Amino acid sequence: ALVGVLALVVWQRRGSHFYEFGILAIVLTGGLVSFFTLPTGRESRIVVSLLITLILLLTWLFHMGWVERRLAVRPSPINRPVFAFVAVMIISYFWSLAFRDPLMFIWSSFPMVQVVALLVNVTFPFLLLMVANKLNEPMWISRLVIIFILLGVTSIVLYFTNQTIHDWFMYRGTRGLFSMWVAAFALSLALFQRKLPTWLRILLVGLVIVLIYRYFFLGRSWVSGWLPMFVALMVIVYQRSKRAFVILAVLGAIYVSLNFTYYFNNIVLAEEQ
Repeated sequence: ALVGVLALVVWQRRGSHFYEFGILAIVLTGGLVSFFTLPTGRESRIVVSLLITLILLLTWLFHMGWVERRLAVRPSPINRPVFAFVAVMIISYFWSLAFRDPLMFIWSSFPMVQVVALLVNVTFPFLLLMVANKLNEPMWISRLVIIFILLGVTSIVLYFTNQTIHDWFMYRGTRGLFSMWVAAFALSLALFQRKLPTWLRILLVGLVIVLIYRYFFLGRSWVSGWLPMFVALMVIVYQRSKRAFVILAVLGAIYVSLNFTYYFNNIVLAEEQ
């Protein structure tokens, strides 16, 4: 493992776009290769995107400590929140060990579960930090956005045409906040990118509409699949037109009031039960 990290450090020092390609690979493997996992010797398994993330972070940290001889990041508004979040995670871990309820049953693998959970909770904030430090050229950001949108289109097409292939290749990778990111990128490009032709703007807005239909109307009980998406879309609309924001907010309020019983019974009460 040490030899591998050293080789990666030497590779990225030669001027290749190591981190940029690695970040794109995280998104691609997360969206397309989520079905392939590596065993850990226990019930949990490691997805390829997490493995690539760990390799990139270890290489980045090792390069700063061994080559640059200093651990430093570029000034950014996200630095303090990231470090604060990581500090809270570490403190919470040791706090849970020191003040654990004596009546709580601890199975043999529970300590390892805690360590792995801490590792994951620390890894992704540091990934955000690495992306902010390494993905600076507009070309790479554009490629990242294009990959997200293409994954979104592929997921939607497979979902409505071949459910089996969709569930095998993309089901796990297109849950969580995936719909939010794809819809936010698509709507932002349609509203703010002036160089886009009209037909492409229409297609992007159409993608957003299909995503809303897929994650909201067909999956209303899964709140985390559509609520973050709606919040992001409303923020984007507000940035473009406050009048449109007010109109959509009123329409949304009317819809919720007309369907209040359904959401209260199937979401609020279901969560409590």
